[in-house]
Amino acid sequence: REHRDKVLGNGSVWSAEAQRDAACAEGEAILKELEQVKTGVDDDAGDGGLELGGEKVQEQEQEQEQEQEQEQEQEQEMEIEQEQEHVREDPRQQPYSRDDSAPVRWSMQDLVKVPDSKSDGTFGLPQFYRLSEFAVFKGMMASASPLLPQLPDFVLLSENYFKRSWRLRSVRRLKNVICFLEWVPDKDKLSRLCSDAPIDPKHSRQLDEMLNNYVVEGPEKILQAEQLKLIFRDLELGEEGQHFLETRKAISVAELKEQ
Repeated sequence: REHRDKVLGNGSVWSAEAQRDAACAEGEAILKELEQVKTGVDDDAGDGGLELGGEKVQEQEQEQEQEQEQEQEQEQEMEIEQEQEHVREDPRQQPYSRDDSAPVRWSMQDLVKVPDSKSDGTFGLPQFYRLSEFAVFKGMMASASPLLPQLPDFVLLSENYFKRSWRLRSVRRLKNVICFLEWVPDKDKLSRLCSDAPIDPKHSRQLDEMLNNYVVEGPEKILQAEQLKLIFRDLELGEEGQHFLETRKAISVAELKEQ
């Protein structure tokens, strides 16, 4: 504006007054727009700016409070889970009996006797009975534990662990110590244990897939001694394989599956 007044005072630079007036009007309009923009900026920096700043601060505080609440909830959940993990589970209260619980001594010489499978289930050894007859009494209002008839008859249980007479009349705590003994009364009477266990279709397919991994010769798929050694080794039947190879040096896949 000072430049404009100076120009107007010292003489016009416009060739026509109409051009000068148009330029002055346009300049005045530009100055007004600049003043309005400046006023709006000042207003925003004043009360309006403070209001916006206050809202942002309030939002941030709310977010922080929510985060703190979530962290507290997570900590409480973790504490509850830890307490549940350490909760002690007491055994069910039962009228456990301890009568007639003293162990009965027996001589190791008794193990030399050859068990008699035709006896009353003790195999001639009264201090033992078949494990398949083992059951636990659960109380008058509850049923006894199921028997294990699938176990072989030669697997026995000591009366000192759990007496047969307790199965139907008294609730007992089972001992948490188990001793396992395998013995042979007369090694001269040992014989190979044979059992007829048919292979179901699923295991038959798996056996075929396993045998196909070994080299076979001829249309009948004959397995030679070296191949048989690998098969018995992979099946962890090394000793059985040695006995088998003493009598057979080759065998077909079909015959091997049958055996």
